[in-house]
Amino acid sequence: MLYLGHFNFIYEAKVGRKQSQALDGTFTSVAEAESAEEAALTFERLFRKLRKSGDVFEGAVAIYLEALVEVKSVPKGGFISHLIAGYPEGIETFAMALRGAGPRHCTLYDTLPDDLQDQEIVLEPFLTFKSAAKKPKAAKKS
Repeated sequence: MLYLGHFNFIYEAKVGRKQSQALDGTFTSVAEAESAEEAALTFERLFRKLRKSGDVFEGAVAIYLEALVEVKSVPKGGFISHLIAGYPEGIETFAMALRGAGPRHCTLYDTLPDDLQDQEIVLEPFLTFKSAAKKPKAAKKS
């Protein structure tokens, strides 16, 4: 089965000599797996491998799984797997998944409650990485 993982993340970014600041981003990952649990493990292994290679996820990072979509088949007309919308000021945003696909095509494993009104939500990260320890500088030979 094919799985689409829709994630967002918060990370520390340091540009030049400026102080680190928190930035955020979103991404989608794809895995082939026998179950949603196996897909989640595949994503975790992928993110750890990418972090180790230095390709992405440098510094302190918290990754959150927003939605996991199991794709059984693709409707002839296609479908929207994930959509994020908000105001230009970035104050309020919302996300939705699976528009144009029914249960015979896809299953949504959502991580948020259906009714968010008047609820305080504390999300647990899917995966976190701490800042890498700085390597000590080699002593200069005289």
